Amino acid sequence: MSRLNQDEKNALTAWVLDALSRTRYACSTLTPLSGGSANFVFRGELRTPIDPETKTVIVKHSTDFLLVNRDFNIDLSRCSAEATILRALNGADYQLPFIAPRLLHYDAETNTQVHEDFHDAVLLDPTVLHSSGVVLSWGSDSFAKQIGSRLGSALRAFHDWAAQPEQSPLRSEIWRNEPMRKLKHDTTYVNFIRMLENFPSLLDGCRKSLEQVQAMAADEFAKSPADMEGDPDWGLIHGDFWLGNALVNPDHSEHLVLIDWELAQFGHRAYDLGQMVSDLVEKQMLDGLSAEMAWTLEGFARGYGSISEDLAFRTAIHAGARYLYWYVRRPPGPELRADPDRLLRMMRFGRDMILKGWERDRGWFLQTDLAPLFGSFPGDPI
Repeated sequence: MSRLNQDEKNALTAWVLDALSRTRYACSTLTPLSGGSANFVFRGELRTPIDPETKTVIVKHSTDFLLVNRDFNIDLSRCSAEATILRALNGADYQLPFIAPRLLHYDAETNTQVHEDFHDAVLLDPTVLHSSGVVLSWGSDSFAKQIGSRLGSALRAFHDWAAQPEQSPLRSEIWRNEPMRKLKHDTTYVNFIRMLENFPSLLDGCRKSLEQVQAMAADEFAKSPADMEGDPDWGLIHGDFWLGNALVNPDHSEHLVLIDWELAQFGHRAYDLGQMVSDLVEKQMLDGLSAEMAWTLEGFARGYGSISEDLAFRTAIHAGARYLYWYVRRPPGPELRADPDRLLRMMRFGRDMILKGWERDRGWFLQTDLAPLFGSFPGDPI
């Protein structure tokens, strides 16, 4: 993967500074922020503070290639999609249990956005070392369940808000973000069997079923909003819902901030639910956070509330397919490769989430940390 060299990064930063200099959000400095892979994100020091409390902003500059890989092309439609949905969320009359960044400025010609800066907040991702030195209390089951519950209730509220009749114009705008929808589909479903091909024994006797899952996902991708009109499991989704796109203020953890809306798209609600589940499972498997993420998943399921049996199994399938992609995003290092049994177990669990979801094997899930998704469904005997 080819990244910009330091001289190229410096030139890009200077170019963004110059573009902002002709706006009310002119900055004296831009400090790069870590954590993302698609865009160049900075904390900007305003030359003239907007008010005594607003001396910095977040500057998000997008290019037609990934921040982490200049050889990977990515469509710039994501910029207008994010600006569109942020404007809608900023103006929402509906009381939402989360905060979306205020869109302060959007320049479509330079693909540059300026967002409000939640400078006292930290990413919820427990694997990120925060520059502030703040450590969230993930070791506490009450904290983890509380955060999970807030994430779940926030996602449910967003899905419900986005489905309201008055959001029809917003949905029509976001449906145009088709390139990001294709990106989401391709990175989740096109390659997961390829990941498993590195472990041939995991494909013995089940390749056909996994190929059927791929075909099902391709059929879903071919659907249009008109095809799924009235289906409660389809609609406007966040598209990139994981711990790394949520912020909290350590002193006020009830203030949940959801960021990075550029993958907002028409899709199945299982895509949002499943991505969060896959992220929690990944952190269990790769980062040694087994109990913490299990507690978070329990809270997440409780916060999102009742779902149908169909949605639960579809969520599990999506979670498994997303989870297997860690093999590309975080290639196994020497320590993991030195423990092939553990590596095989990790990949098998991702495969089994897909297969057991496809087979609708509720009993299997009830023996795993995904059990909270399968505890009870509408229509179950009392």
